[in-house]
Amino acid sequence: MRTEPTILGLLLLGLVTGPARAGEAFPGQADLAAGLACLSNLDTDCARSRLEQALSRFSPEADPDFVAHVIEARQRLAVLAVARDDLTEAEAQFVAILAIDDGFSLPDADPPPKVRYVFEQAQKRRAARKVRATRPPLTPIGAVPDDAASAAVTSGGSAVPAPPPPAVPITTVEKKGASPVAPESRSTSWQILAGADGGGIFLFGRDAEALAAGPGASLSLGCALPSDLWLRIHLAWGRHEASAEDGVLQHLSAVASGAYAPRLGSVRLRLGGGAGALATGTRDRYDHWGALLQAETGLSWPASGALALSLSLRPSLFLTADGASFFLSASAGMEFSWPIP
Repeated sequence: MRTEPTILGLLLLGLVTGPARAGEAFPGQADLAAGLACLSNLDTDCARSRLEQALSRFSPEADPDFVAHVIEARQRLAVLAVARDDLTEAEAQFVAILAIDDGFSLPDADPPPKVRYVFEQAQKRRAARKVRATRPPLTPIGAVPDDAASAAVTSGGSAVPAPPPPAVPITTVEKKGASPVAPESRSTSWQILAGADGGGIFLFGRDAEALAAGPGASLSLGCALPSDLWLRIHLAWGRHEASAEDGVLQHLSAVASGAYAPRLGSVRLRLGGGAGALATGTRDRYDHWGALLQAETGLSWPASGALALSLSLRPSLFLTADGASFFLSASAGMEFSWPIP
C-alpha cells in the first residue's frame, strides 16, 4: 500500500523537473511570461533574472518557435541593459540575435536613440565578422577560429549553436546551460571620420596683455583604425581683438594629429597630439608663420546613428624665430563616422 504514494510522487516529480513544466507549451514558457510580466511592472531585476532563466531552458527539440522565443528574450535583455547604461552587454545581446537571424530589425519604428545606436553598432560588428569569414583562415592547424567557435543553449542534453563569444567577458549572472556573448571593446573595421567644432581661444603671458580671448572654429577629416587609433587633419581659424592701433589679429592653422580613442561605456575618450603650421596676420593678410605643437583631450557621446557630440581641449604651442606663444582652445562640436567597406 505504501508503494502507491511513492509511484505518484515520482510521477509528479517527473512533471516538475522534465523539459517542460506542467502547463507549459514549451520549456521556458513560464519563465518567459514571468519575465515579460516583471518588465511591464517595471521590476527590472526580476525581469532580467526570469528572462535569463528562460534562455537556459529553451529547447529547439521541444519548441517549434525556438528561434522566435530566443530572439524575444534577448531583445528584452538588450533593452534592460541599455536602461542600466551597460551598452557592452546590450550590444552582445543584439550580436547574438543577428547571429541566428541576420535580417532582424528593431520592432519599434522609432526606438530610443541609445537602443538604435547600440543595435547599429552590433550590425557593424556582425558585418565585419562576415567579411573576415570570407578571407582565408590564418589560424594554425588544429586551432579553432573565433568565428567558428560556438556556444550552446542547452536543455535536456540538446545543443544549438549560439553566436561566438569574443574575448572580453561581461558581468552577467551565468545560468546553467546559458551562453552569454561579450562584444569586443575595440572597433573591428576602419572608419572615415569627419568633424566640426567651435568655441573659444584663450591666450596667456604677454600675448594676453595685447590680445583678447576670441572665437575659433575647426574642421577635421581622417580615419579610425581597428586599434582605436584616430588619424586626422585639422584646419582651424581664430580671431582676437587687439588694441585700437593694431585692429584685429586672425590666424589659420593646419595640424596632422593622432589620438587613442577607447570607448568607456557609452562615451569615447580621446588622448593625443599633433604638429603642423600656423599663420597669423591682420584681416586678410597672413604674413607671420611658425610651427604649431598641439595636444588634445576630449570626450564623444553617441547621439544618433553615425553622429556623436564632442567636447575638446587643445593646449597649443606656437613657435617662431621671435619666441614662443601658448594658447588653449576649448570647443564643442559634432563628429561623424562611416565604416569603410
